[in-house]
Amino acid sequence: MGDFNYIVFIFLNTMLMLLVNVLSFLSFLLLFVTRVVSQSNYSDLTGPWELMVDDYLIDYKENVVRQYHPFVKYGDNPVLKADKPWEGTTSYLYGTVLPEESPRKGYRMWYHAWNGEYTNLYAVSADGVHWQKPSLGLINFQGTTQNNIFLRRTKEDHLPQIIYTPWEKDTLKRYKLINYDYGRTSPDHLISGFWGAYSSDGVHWKDVYRNPILKDPGDVGNFNWDPHTRSYIGYPKIFAPVSGFNRRCVGYTATKDFEQWPSTQLILVPDSTDDHWVTTPGQRTEFYGLSGFAYQSAYLGFLWIFHITDGLNDGPIYCELVSSRDGIRWTRQEAVNGMRIPILPVGKPGSWDRGMVFSTNHPLVEHDTVKLWYGGSNITHASGEQGHSAIGIATLPKDRFASLNAKGKQGTITTKLLHNVKGDLYINANTKSGQIQVEVLDALGHVLPGYERSACTITGQNNTEILVNWKGKKLPALKLLKLRFILKNASLFAFRGDSIIKPGSPDPVLSIQPFKDPVVFRPVEEDNYHPVEIPGSSFLGPKFTLSAMVRPTTMKQTRLFSNYRGSGSFVTGELVVDFDPSGHSMPGCRFIINGQSVTSGPVNFRDGKYHQIAVTYDYGRVVLYFDGSPVAVKQLDAGAAHLYSDRSVKAYFDLPDALHEVGIYLGNDLVIGGDRSGNFTTYKHTSKAADEALMEGMIKDVLVTTEVLSSQQILQRWHNTLAL
Repeated sequence: MGDFNYIVFIFLNTMLMLLVNVLSFLSFLLLFVTRVVSQSNYSDLTGPWELMVDDYLIDYKENVVRQYHPFVKYGDNPVLKADKPWEGTTSYLYGTVLPEESPRKGYRMWYHAWNGEYTNLYAVSADGVHWQKPSLGLINFQGTTQNNIFLRRTKEDHLPQIIYTPWEKDTLKRYKLINYDYGRTSPDHLISGFWGAYSSDGVHWKDVYRNPILKDPGDVGNFNWDPHTRSYIGYPKIFAPVSGFNRRCVGYTATKDFEQWPSTQLILVPDSTDDHWVTTPGQRTEFYGLSGFAYQSAYLGFLWIFHITDGLNDGPIYCELVSSRDGIRWTRQEAVNGMRIPILPVGKPGSWDRGMVFSTNHPLVEHDTVKLWYGGSNITHASGEQGHSAIGIATLPKDRFASLNAKGKQGTITTKLLHNVKGDLYINANTKSGQIQVEVLDALGHVLPGYERSACTITGQNNTEILVNWKGKKLPALKLLKLRFILKNASLFAFRGDSIIKPGSPDPVLSIQPFKDPVVFRPVEEDNYHPVEIPGSSFLGPKFTLSAMVRPTTMKQTRLFSNYRGSGSFVTGELVVDFDPSGHSMPGCRFIINGQSVTSGPVNFRDGKYHQIAVTYDYGRVVLYFDGSPVAVKQLDAGAAHLYSDRSVKAYFDLPDALHEVGIYLGNDLVIGGDRSGNFTTYKHTSKAADEALMEGMIKDVLVTTEVLSSQQILQRWHNTLAL
């Protein structure tokens, strides 16, 4: 028995040691996997949460008010100042902040400074507040390399945007840099645009084989990796004609190949609310930049709002929140009392950031906190004063950019039909002074048995992740359902299931018919002639149709649809459909977009009858119709024709098949029967609309829709209108 007991002891001891080793290995493996996952995604801000920043998934809401929550600035800002000879008095954070790669403690910052020349700089911090500027020994500045300059091609390259891609098989390309150079340095750097470089550690950089990787006139741009589409995305500045001015706007570009970016296309322009503050001629709002990034199930952005107060180029800059579902079409904040609330405002009078603030290309999320480092200045954009710029930090509770609040009266929020809602339901909410209950509805809007509000329980009062159940039950296993939130003295910031939720139905088609009865245009008899505006027609997207029945009374060139400024070359942000009814000249019908045109042969209106003119745009493919029949077909290039402040135009169409999914964004809504009237200003140059090609006659059956009508539908529409 003694030998047997000894054998059993040895066996059990061996098995125990083996179990310990297995558990140790599994723990190490789990730690390694967790570390790899976290390192691979530490700048990935995506997830399953649906934020209450817009109404994209909301079908109906009652007695709730949307409130935006600005970032709270650190009380001891700025956290980094310009205090080195190569920084001058200006340290700007047009750049990036990332966590230390390994170990996961501390932060790294890439920023630039201005001392009469630009310098691209690097800093590190253990806590994100106290920053050191390491001596890198890389770049000679005034006889020494003992500085924190990490890159210097010329005295004009700046705006360092860092993208971390640790999954790259080539470890020398784990870090990617894209930054701007004005292209004015002889002999090799004579092309303006964004330049690219690679690095294995974020400090030592090697330029890509061919620069610049994005030729563009905008000297501001923010770039990121988009986990939703597995591509690189960028938002460079772009100019477009908007409400009488050539304004800074926002463009978009995206690519799978970091070394080759398609030309920037217009996606976002100032609206009438942006100019609410204007009191004197020349004042206006422009967009200085956009930090757009994938966040949770969608996209968020910090839009840099530039108020030009002197009518030329001076004024403050602050940040507003914008949201998007595809990174292309952005939803602006709701206006409160005619104005929008900054998500990151300038500081109070006398403060270090009272003049301007700019955000990094994306924030960081740590546990329940969003951290945003930003550049600030105590002077406005072109004040002429000797100012100081530095870097600060601001924070916000996770996902709490905006909330839907119900105070006093009970409020309800009912979602649209949702797909892929399953597992546990969580909410980000504050119910300390009240309560939130949730009901689950079927596709017809009926409350499901067992999922009534009376069965709902939530665990938590003011938390970024509160579990919701119905007497212990999870969400039902339905393909499609709706959620109804019932609020009383509470705030809802976000909700989620176990996976990314998708809309249960496609986005609705925009269809505008500005008037039903025929409209008579008589510019000769009317001193105050104004073409008819089509509200809501400035975003047409990648697919649309324009159509109208026309009976002109003169045989001259005539505008049908237009938002053209009335003088100079046609540029991005403008659209024209016009025709020559005489039947004698070329072109007969013409469609112009992004500075490109599609023309037909001669058309004849001399019979005095109504005739149909229509155009369809389908991801760049244009078909021009006359009386229900195609008269011209052409595939347009993707890109843009930029209007400069000196009134010159430069076209960028170097990748003709790229990014047609962006579609058409216009600087202004379309009008019918002429061009936009009034003066147009490009910086110091002002011109007046020529008032040429005004419509004389009658127009009816006007249609603007984001649906591409087929040839049969257009022909049928012509026949139907003739029969009336």
